[in-house]
Amino acid sequence: MLNLNSINSREDFKWDIIRKAGKDAAFRDQLRKDPSGTASSMAGGAAVKVNLHQESANNVYFLINYNPNLPAAAASITINPSDNPEEVVVKKAWKDPAYRAQLLADPDNVIRAEFGSAMPSGTKLVVLEETADTLELILPNGIDGATPQTSTSGELSDADLESVAGGGLWSWIATKLGYTSSTSSCNPSTNSGSCGCSSASGVRA
Repeated sequence: MLNLNSINSREDFKWDIIRKAGKDAAFRDQLRKDPSGTASSMAGGAAVKVNLHQESANNVYFLINYNPNLPAAAASITINPSDNPEEVVVKKAWKDPAYRAQLLADPDNVIRAEFGSAMPSGTKLVVLEETADTLELILPNGIDGATPQTSTSGELSDADLESVAGGGLWSWIATKLGYTSSTSSCNPSTNSGSCGCSSASGVRA
């Protein structure tokens, strides 16, 4: 049962919805028509407020998901060398309110300063901040079963491909959007785990 005061419960619930949307076209259509009502039905009738977003090559989302353990647990949050770019910025936002405010106000410059590179041409970074009573649900690029859109022009540039191969920010963007085979473990139509997927759901503490 969904517990809005538990970060793991929140993220597991969102991933359950994303996984079902990836497998069931009728459910996916209903979710788009009525995100809150559809989520409430999955929560056993309990009222759940949901804002729905569709990730695409033109719009990439970083989600500062709600962490019920803050601010008490802020000092214990650890940024690890293995963390992907989204985990890095979300954890920093959790730990530092000033950083969070700057990230929300000017995400492009924060990302450029953080990783030494700008967002890919034609791709807008949208940073969302989740609240205690509302779930921000991001549907992955390509969830409708089509080949994931790779760019506004339909293909990656040579510079983009080099950035993907080199790792870092663009590599993570490529993973989120389904450009690379490493996204297979996060594919909502095939992943049956309940651990969640930070490329579509939220970062765990």
